[in-house]
Amino acid sequence: MNEEQYKWFLKNHIKPWARLVSGGREINCRCFYCRDSDDERHGHFYINVDLSGNKPSLYNCFKCHAKGVVTPNKLLEWGLFDQDLSIDLARYNKKIMNLSQNMKYNDKAKYYLNNYNIKDDTLSLFKLNYINNRLGTNLTFQDCIEKKILLNLSDLLATNNVKLTRHQNIVEQLDKNFLGFISYDNAFINMRNLDIGEVYITIAKRYVNYNIFDKYDNTCKFYVIPNQINPLSIEPIKIHIAEGPFDILSILYNMNDGVMGNNIYAAATGSGYESLLRFLLLNLQLINVEVHLYPDADIPDYKITRIKKNLFLDKVNFYIHRNTYPGEKDFGVRKEKIKETIIQV
Repeated sequence: MNEEQYKWFLKNHIKPWARLVSGGREINCRCFYCRDSDDERHGHFYINVDLSGNKPSLYNCFKCHAKGVVTPNKLLEWGLFDQDLSIDLARYNKKIMNLSQNMKYNDKAKYYLNNYNIKDDTLSLFKLNYINNRLGTNLTFQDCIEKKILLNLSDLLATNNVKLTRHQNIVEQLDKNFLGFISYDNAFINMRNLDIGEVYITIAKRYVNYNIFDKYDNTCKFYVIPNQINPLSIEPIKIHIAEGPFDILSILYNMNDGVMGNNIYAAATGSGYESLLRFLLLNLQLINVEVHLYPDADIPDYKITRIKKNLFLDKVNFYIHRNTYPGEKDFGVRKEKIKETIIQV
């Protein structure tokens, strides 16, 4: 792949502006996702165009944290399609992936994980009870497997013969004191600290993203409750998006009686509501939809309404749900602590 032609194409076709920075090793421009700035002095989106080190061309936004590998599909998504360049880029990515076992990137693809059995032991039961006590639900071990809720990280890795990407001691701490939620593409696990034992001193984070396969692209790290939907349904597909896995589980069980129906239940897990919604619309090729967003209390309405405008969803029914129960900031609670307020945008 010709590096200079690649640089020239991006610099001259990205709108409203793009510039070479870092000694010509990166393109800096306005973010395609959060649309961070029209001002050339304040762009947060960077594309690595240095192809000399046998690494893929990576992109990263330092504002909305969208990042991954530039592929022909990404160029098409960004409105930058060129047939010859796309062919060269696809060949280059294939060559790079063959050179490194760590580059297991597969655009849009899901990794295959075998089902795993949950040990009926004291620790697993404790974690299951934690979920049920927090949400007021009555989930079983089988429900956890079906909903991609992980109670033991080591068991999953061993069942699938996957090498550790963190130190053994860290994995043991995650086993003992964290719950996990497996990402949409099965490549990441969003681990939630239960704030118990001495682990909070060892791993002083509420959330840890465990990268199962050392995957470069984290644009699919969000959590989606598995469901078979009919994209050709006459009735609109309802897309429910909240911030965290506990929020979206509560929305399913406490607000919709656990009925999946022809609905998508997803948690952004730090990916951003707009990025997640864009991914679902583009990659699942959804046309007839109804959007329901459940933001935390600290996210103002104007940031949510801007999503509808940015994604050109003028003709889509779009709703903002708030939990206005005194003292609560989100939906990740028991049913009796939810007082729902709905605004149609």
